[in-house]
Amino acid sequence: MTTNKQHTATQPGPITFNLRLDAGDIRIIAEDRRHAEILISGDGPSVNAATFSEQGRRVTVDIPSASTGAVGSPIRVEVRLPVGSSIEVDSSSAGIDVTGPVEHARIRAGTGDVRLDRVSSLDVASMSGDITVTGLAGSGRVETMAGDVGVVAVKESSLEARSMSGDIQVTGPVRLDASTMAGRVHHRSC
Repeated sequence: MTTNKQHTATQPGPITFNLRLDAGDIRIIAEDRRHAEILISGDGPSVNAATFSEQGRRVTVDIPSASTGAVGSPIRVEVRLPVGSSIEVDSSSAGIDVTGPVEHARIRAGTGDVRLDRVSSLDVASMSGDITVTGLAGSGRVETMAGDVGVVAVKESSLEARSMSGDIQVTGPVRLDASTMAGRVHHRSC
């Protein structure tokens, strides 16, 4: 049986959203809105163990690892943020999809693909999974042990990209510092 738990931030405007989730599916949408809203769904005990806390403009969601549920009952987190918000995500195993413009993204993922739409600055590290950024507009660092990196810069940017096993493909006006042990680096300026 699916259970839902919801939280609306008390502070209007951009926030820093912090999420700790062991395993699941994470979707973050930055859009024109006044308050951040978080919806967690999945099996009852896992969802019920989730906690929300607020400190000023920082909203933290913690879903304890002991309660993430058995295989077949994944946790799904859907977040709707005001444009200009920042995100911090720590996950052992989750697909992470961020749509819309965020100011800063710090993501630590064990396994799972990470996709970001538009971001001013980023710091993403993944043990196993592809990292895709379709709109870098500032500075960034991306690192994956096993996976491909794809970044499109939409304005003058700087990027440090590392992959132990995977290709790195960067497009746009970016100062690039990239290396891969088993893969290729492709950089195409526009």
